[in-house]
Amino acid sequence: MTTPNGDPNDSFDNMPAVRARVPDHVAKGEISTGVIVVTGGTEFVLDFVRNLPRPSTIVARVVLPHGVMPQFIEALSKNIELFRQRYGELPGSLPIHHPDSNTTPTAQSNPPTTPISPPPTPTQQTPGGPSANQQPQQPQQPQQPPKRQNPQDIYDELKLRDEILSGNYANAVMIGHGPYEFSFDFITNFYPQSAVSCRVYLASGHIARLLDSLKQSWEQLRPRIGFPPTNNP
Repeated sequence: MTTPNGDPNDSFDNMPAVRARVPDHVAKGEISTGVIVVTGGTEFVLDFVRNLPRPSTIVARVVLPHGVMPQFIEALSKNIELFRQRYGELPGSLPIHHPDSNTTPTAQSNPPTTPISPPPTPTQQTPGGPSANQQPQQPQQPQQPPKRQNPQDIYDELKLRDEILSGNYANAVMIGHGPYEFSFDFITNFYPQSAVSCRVYLASGHIARLLDSLKQSWEQLRPRIGFPPTNNP
C-alpha cells in the first residue's frame, strides 16, 4: 500500500501506520532533477536522474509492482493538495519529451532542440527590374519538428553505475514535503520488518510533471492488465 505522509500532524481516513527501518546507507537519500518512467511486463521502473554535474547520472532506480502505481498516484495527489493549502501552487516544472508510449522522461533540463531552416537569400530590386546580380530566391524549407528520441538514445546519454542496474524493489511509498522539495521513501513491506530501500528528494517544481507522467504511464497500462478505471471525483 502506498501511504501519504505530507506532515506528521496530518491524517487521512483509514490511513494505516507505516513503520520502516531506515538503513544507514539509505538515510542520506539522493537528490534528483528528473525521472524516467518505464513500463515493464510486471513492474514499473522509475529511474531518478541528476543532471548536474555532467554527465547526467541515474542516481536511483526503483522497481514498483503494477498494483502499487495507482496508490502511489493517489498519495502523491494528496500531498500536492496539502502543499497547495500551505504554500500555494507548485512552481512550474521544466519541459519534458516523450521517446515513446512506454518510456516517459520527466523534468529533463535539456529537451531536443528544433532545427530552424536558413532564411532565404536576400535580393536587390531596381526600378527597371531585377538586377543582374540578383540571385533567384530559394523557397523556404518547412520547419522540421523536434526529433523524437527513442529510449536507447536517452540511456546512451546517461551514466548508470553497475550497483544501480538491478534497482531497489518497493511495494509501498511514504511521501513527505516541505516548501521547496518532496521526499520519497520507497519501502519493502516484508515480514518481520519493513525497511526503506531507497530515499529520493525532488524539488517541488518537478512534482506536477512527475504526477502527469505517472498518470500517463498507468492509463496506458491499465486497460491491458484489466485494471478497473479510477473513479476520480
